[in-house]
Order: sequence, then structure tokens, then C-alpha cells
Amino acid sequence: MGRSKKDSFFLIGISHKTAPVEIREKLSFENDRIGEILQGIHRLAGVRECVVLSTCNRTEIYATLREPFQQARDNIEAHILELAGAGSEFSRHIYMS
Repeated sequence: MGRSKKDSFFLIGISHKTAPVEIREKLSFENDRIGEILQGIHRLAGVRECVVLSTCNRTEIYATLREPFQQARDNIEAHILELAGAGSEFSRHIYMS
């Protein structure tokens, strides 16, 4: 196994360093929802693999993406904002790499 040369690793998250508690609460996912969230992200175009980490201080999604990378990144961001019931104003609190 292993990553293809055309795959890219991606991280999107929010933490106590980037957002106040009111914002983090909206983007925090309970354990009983993680399976559903993983399935939803995995079904997005361009997503090969993904992992969700959600604690009281941060929520991060790690994913391996296929090309086109930017579209896959945008899909993940839109999906988690939709899951959280959060609008685009939350995007300024999100970090990506």
C-alpha cells in the first residue's frame, strides 16, 4: 500500500488558538456522530482516506486527497460547516495545511 504520487495530505481544523469557545462548540462532534461524519467526508469527491479528531479544545480532519486537490479541500470545508450548521463567517477561524 502507500500513497500515490498524485495524492496529497490535507489538514483542516479549529482550535482554542483560532476560535472562541462558542465557535468551537459548533464545530465539535460527539463520539456517536464520528462514524456518520467519516462516511460523509469519505464520500466527497477527491477524498481517498480521512480521520476525525474532536476534543473540547479542537476539531481536526486529516485526509488524503486525489486531484484536483483544491476542489477536494473546498468540499471538506463546506461539508463540515454544513454539519455544524455554521456559515461562511466561521471560515476565518479554520486553519488548513
